[in-house]
Amino acid sequence: MVYNLAITNRKKQPVLSQQMGPIEAINHAIQQWSQETHGNPILTYLLDHSYSEQNLSMANLKNGDFAKASVLLNAAANSGCQAYLCLATYLRTSYGEVYSYGRRGRYYDYDEDSDEDSDESDFEEYDDFEEYDVDEERVYAHAFVTSDGTQINVKRIDLDEENLVAKIPLVDGPGRGYSISEATGNEGASKDLWYHRGAVIMWPKDRELDLIAKMDADYGIHVLKSATQDQSPLEDAHRQQLIRLAHHLVETLPSYRHKDLSAELTQLGDVELLKTFLLKQADSYAIEIDPHLFIQVAEQFGWKPFAQAIQSRLTAHNGFQWLDSLVQTGQSISDEGQDFMRKWVASRWQQSLTAAIQSVVEPELPSNARARDRYHYQMTRFNTEKRAKQDEILYLVRLTSCLNMETVASKAIDRLADSPEETFFTETFGPAIISALDSLKQTTHNETIAQQFVSAVRQCIQAQYPTPPEPPEDWSREGQLDCDCEFCTEVNAFLPKQDIGSIRIDKTLKRNLLHIESEVEKSQIEVDVDIKKVASKFNGIIRKNQSQYERKRQLYDAAQGIIAKLPS
Repeated sequence: MVYNLAITNRKKQPVLSQQMGPIEAINHAIQQWSQETHGNPILTYLLDHSYSEQNLSMANLKNGDFAKASVLLNAAANSGCQAYLCLATYLRTSYGEVYSYGRRGRYYDYDEDSDEDSDESDFEEYDDFEEYDVDEERVYAHAFVTSDGTQINVKRIDLDEENLVAKIPLVDGPGRGYSISEATGNEGASKDLWYHRGAVIMWPKDRELDLIAKMDADYGIHVLKSATQDQSPLEDAHRQQLIRLAHHLVETLPSYRHKDLSAELTQLGDVELLKTFLLKQADSYAIEIDPHLFIQVAEQFGWKPFAQAIQSRLTAHNGFQWLDSLVQTGQSISDEGQDFMRKWVASRWQQSLTAAIQSVVEPELPSNARARDRYHYQMTRFNTEKRAKQDEILYLVRLTSCLNMETVASKAIDRLADSPEETFFTETFGPAIISALDSLKQTTHNETIAQQFVSAVRQCIQAQYPTPPEPPEDWSREGQLDCDCEFCTEVNAFLPKQDIGSIRIDKTLKRNLLHIESEVEKSQIEVDVDIKKVASKFNGIIRKNQSQYERKRQLYDAAQGIIAKLPS
């Protein structure tokens, strides 16, 4: 069957035979160019029109651009070149001064050349910016699209303006636009001027991996993923090229991007590459290595290559937490892996336990409103530190139980039992053991070791709180105010009296009563100070309370609550 294809609404139809000569010449030129030696073998041919990133595609190319792009893309494919449709952009950023202040912060843009007949004076009417200095000037390609419309995740590839192939230079053609930003604070006014135009960019495929170091890292990721996505074995020479590319990407990209490459790097199977990749996510401050990924890699390629480097990084503040996360993945860990984990735990547990035992003082509730704002912040910080102490013990219990580290567990229990902090057993040790036991229910572990921690915390609590505290038998209270003024002397004489529960100080200045209140707060005496205004003076009532007994009772009740939650 023979078809005669025609373009409607045209008086003269194109004839294919008339175009064969130029097409063959272009094919030959691209073929010859691709075989030559170039310092930077990237060919960029500028089309005639400007496009936005959103509408750039073969289907949207204007007039002769479609024909030119089609011929170039086909020629590149026939010559073994990688080619894309893209945008070529010239960007110039400068600083200066805006004279027409009524137009400050405006934006003026000729993004596409739909109005190609616009007069240049249209721009001059708005261009009231005096340039003082140029901050940046660059030419680059971006918005890469394949011939079938697939968008490639590439931010930009820097180009040399002198190497662009075009009938009209980039800065003399369509796609002109600019924006002016007003001066703010210490920043002067700035202007961005750009030209962008559709283009076809290409380079020899056999040199692509060598070129990527000069390109945007996102294109390197695209090439690496494309080369490994079929999971088929790679030829050694090509594999070594991909390994060099991967090393470049690992060393270039920030750590938060590395998760994008884990599958590809594992498939390449280079241990040193994987070591660099994983350990870049661990330093003396934090270990951010994905525990699932680490176990997968270590089980496949061996734990030994990573052992020394991991141990040196366990001093990070989350070192013990990261070790615990390996156990909590639930993944199967070989005997080799468990042996290395035991060594890591043995090198780290004392540091972790020191942090857990370290005393953290709960802030006192202040008496004035201004200080209470800071008190809320102090309480938040106190609770965070207390939870962190509990977590360190929780990690220790889970690791020693899951890794059968009975000796370390016994040494740790001895240190935990010697804590001098009054509330350590009820607010840190006890809650940590309860949480650890709850989390171990679904994990294979040594129950004997876990039970040793249970027995230890129960014995410590029972020894510290053998019986409930007794309330005071009379009104006598211990302690003295550390002041010998007449008001504090009167309070000091009142404190040891067994039959008097309160005294009054009438018709005095408010500052005298506030002074008593301040001294009571400093000395932690069991009295309350009630201040009331009467006429031009103030009356104060000093009442004895049972705060120390109530505190002891709270501690005792909390201890019994912990024991009740512990398994028998």
